Amino acid sequence: MREVDEADVVVVGGGPTGLVLATLLGRCGCRTLLVERDERPYPVPRATHVDAETRLLSERKCRRMGAK
Repeated sequence: MREVDEADVVVVGGGPTGLVLATLLGRCGCRTLLVERDERPYPVPRATHVDAETRLLSERKCRRMGAK
């Protein structure tokens, strides 16, 4: 387990936003620590809808960050 003092950034929450943020920061070279309070993933999806604008903005950001 990584210690907090070894991380450049601490991301709190392993939901969709936290996971994407931690991944993108890691790809940019940041030493990232992801902290999640639950031991296991939630058994059913929580996001029931992602609108077109959110998807478009996410795709653009990922392309700028170098993701394919």
